[in-house]
Amino acid sequence: MKNDKRVKKKLLVTLDIGTSNIKVIVGRRQGGKLLIKEMITVQTPDKCLSNGYIRDMTGVKNVLEQIVRDHKLKGNYAVVTIKSSGIINRELLLPFNEDNRALDRIIHYEMKQYLTIKLEDYVTQYQIIDEYYDQKVKMMKILVTAVNRELVDSYFALLKSVHLKPYAMDVHFNSINKFFKLYNDHVAKMDNTIAVIDIGYNSTDISIVSGGVFKMSRTLMLGSNVMEHMLREEFNVDFENGKIRRLIIKNGEEFAHRINDVLTPLVDEISNVIRYHISRDSMNTVDNIYITGGIINQKEVKEILEERMGLPTCEFEELNKMITNTTITSDISSYFPVLGAMVRL
Repeated sequence: MKNDKRVKKKLLVTLDIGTSNIKVIVGRRQGGKLLIKEMITVQTPDKCLSNGYIRDMTGVKNVLEQIVRDHKLKGNYAVVTIKSSGIINRELLLPFNEDNRALDRIIHYEMKQYLTIKLEDYVTQYQIIDEYYDQKVKMMKILVTAVNRELVDSYFALLKSVHLKPYAMDVHFNSINKFFKLYNDHVAKMDNTIAVIDIGYNSTDISIVSGGVFKMSRTLMLGSNVMEHMLREEFNVDFENGKIRRLIIKNGEEFAHRINDVLTPLVDEISNVIRYHISRDSMNTVDNIYITGGIINQKEVKEILEERMGLPTCEFEELNKMITNTTITSDISSYFPVLGAMVRL
């Protein structure tokens, strides 16, 4: 859906409906600031979502209806940001073309050649992420994102069923990138190159952001599910803050050892993506990492993963200059996707 200046002046409801939690923000963007009225987190009913797909529409609807009713959100425009291993990202390198209609046709043709899917079953959007010269020929690097139409339709139907007006759908890596760009443009210049690692239950998105500008994205078919299963089976614990901390105190060394074990495949694959980015150009580097997502936002788990990656962590300072009318809490990074979804470019 196209951006509408009238919507930009109104309160927007942005949602991130995850396997474990549903996060909702009510607010609006004003210049370089996000004016926040509400920040809400509730638990997702068990077995309602699987890999981003809604498996129990009634269960999710009941939770959202309660939020809409309690916070008087009926009739507001809404944006939902989603994460699923079924979201397809492809980079295309094409000769520069200013004709949008011609570019649409070229990208459609290229995607049909690339993929073995029925393209008509997917909603596709693209963004030009770089322009450069190759032997005096001007080129474009284009990132194309394709989302299964069934996925899009189900979320829009969900929003309508709870009396919200669907305005747009976003995807996690793009929402997080928009948050980083807003921070870079209005709070502090980010001159370094950051690998943003968003770890979901079934998959992990890795985005490379250099100087506040998006460079590339990759999705790994590995997530936190193995670790969460291990915690339940071996330690009889879920990932609630208090329980994790009590487990650390009681079984610190054993816990850290097992977390290291189950994280090894994921760490190896993340490292491969970082090495690939560096190998693409002699000027490419990765200076910092930023890790977020679900159980990984638990301080004790995050520290183990950051140590394994062997790169310094990117720190956000003075977020109160950008996020206003609300208290900045220690779990603010878990809201980055839904905050970024509020940035309609």
